[in-house]
Amino acid sequence: PVEDEITRNTTPMYRTPEMVDLYSNFPIGEKQDIWALGCILYLLCFRQHPFEDGAKLRIVNGKFSIPPNDTRYSVFHDLIRATLKVNPEERLSITELVNQLQEIAAARNVNPKSPITELLEQNGGYGNAVPSRGPTLPGGSSSGGYSGGLALAEYDQPYGGLLDILRGGTERLFTNIKDTSSKVIQSVANYAKGDLDISYITSRIAVMSFPAEGVESAIKNNIEDVRLFLDSKHPGHYAVYNLSPRTYRSAKFHNRVSECGWAARRAPNLRSLYSVCRNMHSWLRQDHKNVCVVHCMDGRAASAVAVCSFLCFCRLFTTAEAAVYMFSMKRCPPGIWPSHKRYIEYMCDMVAEEPITPHSKPILVKAVVMTPVPLFSKQRNGCRPFCEVYVGDERVTTTSQEYDKMRDFKIEDGKAVIPLGITVQGDVLIIIYHARSTLGGRLQAKVASMKMFQVQFHTGFVPRNATTVKFAKYDLDACDIQEKYPDLFQVNLEVEVEPRD
Repeated sequence: PVEDEITRNTTPMYRTPEMVDLYSNFPIGEKQDIWALGCILYLLCFRQHPFEDGAKLRIVNGKFSIPPNDTRYSVFHDLIRATLKVNPEERLSITELVNQLQEIAAARNVNPKSPITELLEQNGGYGNAVPSRGPTLPGGSSSGGYSGGLALAEYDQPYGGLLDILRGGTERLFTNIKDTSSKVIQSVANYAKGDLDISYITSRIAVMSFPAEGVESAIKNNIEDVRLFLDSKHPGHYAVYNLSPRTYRSAKFHNRVSECGWAARRAPNLRSLYSVCRNMHSWLRQDHKNVCVVHCMDGRAASAVAVCSFLCFCRLFTTAEAAVYMFSMKRCPPGIWPSHKRYIEYMCDMVAEEPITPHSKPILVKAVVMTPVPLFSKQRNGCRPFCEVYVGDERVTTTSQEYDKMRDFKIEDGKAVIPLGITVQGDVLIIIYHARSTLGGRLQAKVASMKMFQVQFHTGFVPRNATTVKFAKYDLDACDIQEKYPDLFQVNLEVEVEPRD
C-alpha cells in the first residue's frame, strides 16, 4: 500500500501534506521535492527545521512560522512560503524556483557558481580567492542564446529616435520620481485598499488584475471599486495601460486608457513594447503627481514584461533578472517565459551605455535543427515534428502534412531537422509540434498534435554575420515535461541575414 511506501522511503519531517493526508486526493509527484527544498531553505536561513517534530497536523495545515523580527533573510520569505504550499499544484515548479533564485542572485550581484569565499576564509581555505564579478548567465547572452556578440547597428527607424529621447533626460527620470533608485529597492508597502488586487512596484507605478464588471467582478477587481480607489488616491493624475486583448469602457477611467491588446502566453510585439515604455515615460514626466496603472488579466506575466522593460528603459536596472526580481518582491512571481525575458533584455540592450539598435534586415530561416532528438513518441524513442512560423500575429508557414508524409525521427538519428526556407522580419514566433496518429484524427482526416515547445525572437537582434541562432533548453518556452528532452538539448536555427543594400 501507498502508506508503507511512504513510510519506507521518506523521513517524517520531510513528508508533504499530500503524503500525510491521503484523503486530500492531492497528487503525489515531483512537487514533494519542491516542499523538501522549501524545508531546506528554511533550515539554512533559521537553523531549525520548519517541521522539526514531524507533527502530522502541522504538516497537513502547513503551519510553520517565519521569525517575525528576521530581516537578514527577508529576501527568501516569499520563496519559502511559495514552496511550502499545502496544495502541491500551488507550489512553484522547479523552473520557477531556479528562475527566482537566479533573479535574487542577479539583483544582489552574486554569482551562484563562484566559491563561497567567506566560508573558505573562515576555515583557513582559499583566503585569496577572487571575488565574483557578478552573475554569469549560462550559455552566454540571454537575448536569444546567440553565440556571437551583438554589434552596434546603424540606427534604423522607428527605433532611431530612442537615443534622442534619452538625451532629453530619460536617464534622469527616476531622480524626479518619488521613491527612486535605492529608495525604489526598499520595501514600498501596498496601500490600504480593501479587497482590491493592486500592488505598487514604485510609488508611481502600480500593477493590478483586470478591472471587471458584472458576475466576473466577484473573482476579479470590480471596475467601480478600482475607479473609486484611483480617483481618491490619484485624482486626475493616473493613466491606465490595458495590456490584455479584452477591452472595457475607457470612460470609467476618464478616457485615460491605452489599449495594447497583447496576446496571452507570448512576448509582446517589440514595437508595441517600446511604445508603451515611451508613453509611460512621457506621462510621468508631465507631472510629478502622475502615476501609471498597468494591468493584463491577472497582473502577472504581461504586466511584468511592461513594467520591467520600463524600469530598464529608465536605466534603473541593466538586466532583466534584476528588474523581474524587483517585480517579484513587490507583487508576486510573474511566471514569465524565457521569451518574455528576452524581450526585456532587448529593451536593456537598446538603452545600454553602448546601445544596440535593431536592424531592419530580413533573415532567411533555412531550417530548424533539434539536437538530440526529443522523445515525444509513445515509445519515447523519437518524434514526428512539424513547425509553424508566425511573424507578428500572422502565420506565414506550416510544415504540417498528412501524418505519413511527415518524417519520423529516432534517437539514433542524432538530430531532427525541419527544412523551412522562409524569409522573415520583425517579431518571429516558431512553434514545434509532435504529430500524433489518433483514431479521431484519422476519421476527420486531421493531424492530431502535441506542442513540443515554442521560441520567440526579433530578427533585428540577430547579428549580421550570423549563420546559426542557438537556443538552449532554458531559452525555450513551454518545455514543461523535462524527461522528453535529452540532456544538453538545444535548438539551432540555420539562418542567413540579407546583405546590406
